[in-house]
Amino acid sequence: MLVSGFPLMSGKACLLVALFLTASWIGVFQPEELDFEENREQIFVQSRAVTTWSGTVQLTSSYTVSSGDELRIQPGTTIEMSLGARLYVDGRLSVLGNDVSPVLITSGISTQSHEGLQFNTTSNGFGSVVRNLTIQNADYGVTIYGSNPLLDNLTILDPDYVGVDLFSSATPTITNLHIDEAGQDLHGFANTWRYGLGLSIGAGSAPVVTGLQVNDAITRGINVWGGSGGLIRDTHIHNVSLATQSISAGVWVEDSILLFQNLTVNRSDHGVYVRHITETGVTRPTFRDTVIENSMYVGVFVERYNHSLYANIPMNAQFEGLTVRGTGGPNAKASGLCTAALNINTSGVYIENALIENNDCIGFRGYMMGSSTTVRNLTVNGSGKVGASDPNLGSGIYLRSVNWAPTFDDISVSDAATNGIHLRKSSLRGTNWSVDNSSRVGLYIRESHPEVEGITVEDNGLNGVHIFDANNVLLENVISARNGGSASGVSDGVGYFYEESNTLTAPTKDVTCRTCTSIDDAQGGVMLSSSIDVVLENHTIVTPAGIGPALRVDNSGLTRTGVVTIRGMSIHQEESSTHAVSIGSSDASINGLNLQGNHSGMFW
Repeated sequence: MLVSGFPLMSGKACLLVALFLTASWIGVFQPEELDFEENREQIFVQSRAVTTWSGTVQLTSSYTVSSGDELRIQPGTTIEMSLGARLYVDGRLSVLGNDVSPVLITSGISTQSHEGLQFNTTSNGFGSVVRNLTIQNADYGVTIYGSNPLLDNLTILDPDYVGVDLFSSATPTITNLHIDEAGQDLHGFANTWRYGLGLSIGAGSAPVVTGLQVNDAITRGINVWGGSGGLIRDTHIHNVSLATQSISAGVWVEDSILLFQNLTVNRSDHGVYVRHITETGVTRPTFRDTVIENSMYVGVFVERYNHSLYANIPMNAQFEGLTVRGTGGPNAKASGLCTAALNINTSGVYIENALIENNDCIGFRGYMMGSSTTVRNLTVNGSGKVGASDPNLGSGIYLRSVNWAPTFDDISVSDAATNGIHLRKSSLRGTNWSVDNSSRVGLYIRESHPEVEGITVEDNGLNGVHIFDANNVLLENVISARNGGSASGVSDGVGYFYEESNTLTAPTKDVTCRTCTSIDDAQGGVMLSSSIDVVLENHTIVTPAGIGPALRVDNSGLTRTGVVTIRGMSIHQEESSTHAVSIGSSDASINGLNLQGNHSGMFW
């Protein structure tokens, strides 16, 4: 018989069918057969026990939210925790504070510290949410092992060791995190360097952080280590200083790859410090739209920890849109102590669109860089140690021991305390350089082998270009104008000064200036002293009225013979009492020399 389209069965048969259908329905909803992310709420709801806290809750010992259970903390709740107590989360934690009634976790006794919150790996995927929570008087604010809670509007006041501490591939989402005075109460008493940290990201963790503020921490605002990653954006860090057992820095990154966007660090010992430590690891943070101000020692420092290994590694750090200002200046924690605003002590760094200004030390210092380093659109204004006895320390840009050949394109330096750009034992390539209003030399090249096309040096106190003890140099399309106004002698005041730039003849070692111009340089255009294998090609010299000779060559100090080569030179000089060209004690090869104006011709 059929009833409503179904065959009529006995009671026993109906029971068996019902049991079979029920078992089939249950099997459909087993956790291992569900998409966990889409259905985790359904699974959790079926099995959890829910505990609710409100009002004032006193914890005399640690408390654990078991796996599969939920703890809900209502708006306005105050949790008083005893010394050493910690709230462990193996299941789900829901902190439901709001703007009007935030939740507070504090110590039962204000002089004692609790251990804050700890999310364990078993809580991963259970959807823990922490909103509008303030934690005070804690050793550790929030510690996360391999879990992914949402932290929104979290304030941590005066944590002794770490504000938020991530381990074991933790992947939280954090918005509006505010950490104040990390390590201040412990400073001077800590028996470990690892205190006074704001946000620490380690052991493969990769958070997404939006809206982070760290003020007055002792050791680090952000501390990244151990192959970690993630995205950190809209961050402001202020006054990270005073650590004695490690380096204080607004941001510290080692052996990790992550992205920073819209970062500001103000008045810290070091602004950003990137260190590659583990040779089998990778260090490659990217910083976009970063402003570092008023650092005490260094604004940005990138280095390889093992200084004996300078392999040309692919990449150590990338900066796009970087501003560093006020390093070592009057608004730093202490003035006059900085070494460089931007300090690169490794290879593999990419910098694009950087402004370095008003620093009381070298603007950009590079050491042991190689071809994997690229710098594009770098502007350095008002930097260098004023009154430095060593001209290196007053330079806008100082490069030392640079291996062939990093790229420096679109470089501008103004108002350097000594030399605008100072190259020492450096081999590099570049285009479009400009240097103006440096107190000493515009471009100083010593024991270096640069190839640079497009250089303008104007209104510098001494020479526009000074090449000393160098060979294998190629400069093209150079303009030197109105340099040498502070010179006390002729050699310091000419546009181009070649000094011992080649002292013996060797193939492929020429020092060449091709298509080079000197206009109104204070003591004349070009001077060679004890320099051979110098090639002056397609030159134009216009001297100020009353100044000459425009070209001077004096190789009387050399014991070896050699040739100075001139291929196309036009000179306009208005000083009748001197020669336009004076060559002494030197062989020369001249092809195409045009002398104009009122002068005494040529002496050789």
